Amino acid sequence: QLFLPLFGLFSFPHNSQAALITNGANAIDMLGQYDEASLSDPQPSYTKGAAHDAPNRLGFSSPQGAAFDSVHHRLFISDTSNNRVLVYNLNTDNTLPDRVPDNVLGQTNFASNAAGAATQAKMSGPYGLAYDSTNNRLFVAESGYSRVVVYDVTAITDGENVVNVLGQPNFTTSSGQATQAKMSSPRGVVYDSTNSR
Repeated sequence: QLFLPLFGLFSFPHNSQAALITNGANAIDMLGQYDEASLSDPQPSYTKGAAHDAPNRLGFSSPQGAAFDSVHHRLFISDTSNNRVLVYNLNTDNTLPDRVPDNVLGQTNFASNAAGAATQAKMSGPYGLAYDSTNNRLFVAESGYSRVVVYDVTAITDGENVVNVLGQPNFTTSSGQATQAKMSSPRGVVYDSTNSR
């Protein structure tokens, strides 16, 4: 399976020579747009596209990034306008058991989305995500707070605190500046597992 930025899921045949990809391939599943608001078994609607007007457990408002944990079977999706990252637990074969997120980072619950002042537990405009499978860390580029934060995702609780911050001297500073130690509106992040960078 392949996760694409619009969070449609596509399936391509596995081939040691090359994966066969055809123009106009149909998605096999999707997250974020549903026919019903049922929490038990929401079904995808491929014809919807508008952002949800309020934060909730099922919908997105401007999803921008995804990270995949194939070891612990999780999918992380940044929900930028709702100032949060949604966490989906996957089956052991890394397929979705349902389309309902199991945890939320950056907010204390699925119904809140305020950024407010920068803290160790809040997010503002999360974009890019990267996952470190060796150390079980999730890196989140936060455009609104001009920083990259690091979560220890060994065990996840809703609204948990970040453990480290890059681009700011502490968890409560959020000004963007051009200096050797600061950032301004980062959008992407990549983890180098070979050199641990």
